[in-house]
Formats: sequence, structure tokens, C-alpha cells
Amino acid sequence: MPHSDALKERLPAASGGRIDAFIDTFGQGYEAPAVNLGVSAARIDTVIDFAAAAEYGVTTEGNAVGG
Repeated sequence: MPHSDALKERLPAASGGRIDAFIDTFGQGYEAPAVNLGVSAARIDTVIDFAAAAEYGVTTEGNAVGG
């Protein structure tokens, strides 16, 4: 199962149905599933997937090294 399908099922179950924010420290396509789960782009942060950040308008605060 692609991670986006797994996230779509597992995250709402684990969170009680509500997801307020999403932090991507892995990269490779996690922004779209977060947006599709209803998380506001302003509450999604990636430290690695800058192409997706530009595409979805999510934040890029911090860095992959640890800041």
C-alpha cells in the first residue's frame, strides 16, 4: 500500500479523527496526503521536500540537519 493510502487510513484512526498539524521530516510526497486529510497548508511544515512546499504552499521552517 502506498504511504499516502496508509496515512489516509491510519492517521485519522490514531488521532481520533482530527489532525491539526503535520510535520514532514522524511520527504517524498507527504504534503499531498496531509492536505487531503484537511490540514491547513499553514499548519504543514517540511524540512526536506521544498518542491512540494512550493506546490502546496506549506512552510519550510527548520532543516533536515536538526534546526
